[in-house]
Amino acid sequence: MPFTLEAAKNTVCERITRSASDVWELAQDLFENPEIGKQEYRSARVIAARLKSMGYRVEMGVAGYDTAFLAEYKGGSDRPRVALLAEYDALPEIGHACGHNLIAAGTYAAALGLSALGDQLPGSVVVIGTPAEETDGAKVVMVDSGIFSEIDAALMFHPCDETAVRAESLALDALEVTFFGRTVNPAIAPEKGASALQAAVQLFVGVNALSQHLPKDVSIHGVIIEGGTAANIVPDRCVARFYLRAATRQVLDHAVSRFRDCVQAASLISGTTFSIAPYELSFDNIVSNPVLERLMEANLRQLGFHEFSTSRLGGSTDMGNVSQVVPAIHAYVAIAEKGTITHTKEFVHAVTTDRARQATIQAGCALAMTCLDLFYKKELIEDAKRYLPDSAPKKTGSGNHL
Repeated sequence: MPFTLEAAKNTVCERITRSASDVWELAQDLFENPEIGKQEYRSARVIAARLKSMGYRVEMGVAGYDTAFLAEYKGGSDRPRVALLAEYDALPEIGHACGHNLIAAGTYAAALGLSALGDQLPGSVVVIGTPAEETDGAKVVMVDSGIFSEIDAALMFHPCDETAVRAESLALDALEVTFFGRTVNPAIAPEKGASALQAAVQLFVGVNALSQHLPKDVSIHGVIIEGGTAANIVPDRCVARFYLRAATRQVLDHAVSRFRDCVQAASLISGTTFSIAPYELSFDNIVSNPVLERLMEANLRQLGFHEFSTSRLGGSTDMGNVSQVVPAIHAYVAIAEKGTITHTKEFVHAVTTDRARQATIQAGCALAMTCLDLFYKKELIEDAKRYLPDSAPKKTGSGNHL
């Protein structure tokens, strides 16, 4: 006899709860063996092996990333196809200070629970292993390569210091500016030189002035990574890197255009030439999806969550690119005290606590329950698609992100 929606949710959550120690074992394994973006060979292999043992068909090395994977479990029908997204890259030196080990474990928990329904699962679950969120954003390439073209919805959660189903993120471009000048001994023939370093200094002055006349949601931050070697040699090459962010891609594109004007002006003032090129993939802003948010909140409340922030601004993430082409949710689940910031030693400690353990299990249940809502009420998917941009891009921009 087929499961009702309520019975399916109970079955799935009971399976996840029974497997709590297994889920936490995975979280701790990833925590103790952190790997940075594009080098998550062990992490991807460990997660994929667990999924394969549960009956998922696994494909490694997708979208040109050795550490990316697709794992699909087909129930009684091929559609809907709902994706659960796993992140598992760590930060250099500080390890899992963003809790991606918990994201992977919670996604695994949801996948584990849904597989308990076997052929009575009315759809397909696709676990997508997405490397390098902290650096180059594999989801951007995955969107561009069409991996999400046959996905009906994409779900994930992120550990945080508060719980929120509505996530906001900033569109981001990462641009490297190189100025080319003429080297000379400034004490002998200064008039014959052209300082690439002075061009960069002028650029920073121009950006500071520009910032006063851009929308408040626009930010431009930069550093000089190469600026010369000795004070008595006029630098003929200087390299600066910038993050430009804004609430939407449209606003960001305008800010980038103005930024390029500043680069050109600095070049003219200093008598140098220049080049501008992206040094990381561009991230789009997250498109909010009220249908998925409503479902996720209801499921989290059923699991015992009662305090919700109205929205959460999470910097920039490649999940924004996913949300431009498929209904998506990037929910936040509290694992730490309010004010505990990611990418800190305090958050490293937070991801190891009993509270984090419980929240990861609950997040896994909520993800699985939301999948089931979409499987059993297929009309919700069409409702969710109404919130996609009117002309969802086939390709997205060419990342540090949460």
